[in-house]
Amino acid sequence: MWTPRFMRRDRAVTDPATGLAYVQHPAADRTRAHREGRADQRLSDTPKIERKKHHHAGLGVLGFLIIALAVAGGGYLTLAAREGSFAAGGAVVDRQLTAMTSPARDAASQTLDRTGFAVQQAGQTVEAQGKKLREKAN
Repeated sequence: MWTPRFMRRDRAVTDPATGLAYVQHPAADRTRAHREGRADQRLSDTPKIERKKHHHAGLGVLGFLIIALAVAGGGYLTLAAREGSFAAGGAVVDRQLTAMTSPARDAASQTLDRTGFAVQQAGQTVEAQGKKLREKAN
């Protein structure tokens, strides 16, 4: 039960290990006893329930995308500040993207040309075999 501060009776206690005297509040005994009792209760609980440890999953995909967009935006702002305007910064980005993607575009174009040629050859071969089959059938 709570008592006003002026009515509390603090008592002097001597620590047997050190021989030093200190003032101990009466509520300190109750608090310590309460904590020790709760600790004993936790130890004696049966069956002992294992708590799952919470695993913090980190950023995940969404967090990674947000960070990537923030870094890209920061880079774009830096580029715009260095070039003097957003339009000039955008032109630099466009030039760099064109330079980076042109080899891939050329390779894709060559692949399509070769694929088209191979399909034409296959079509001509099938047509020639079809003519031979018709001649044999007649």
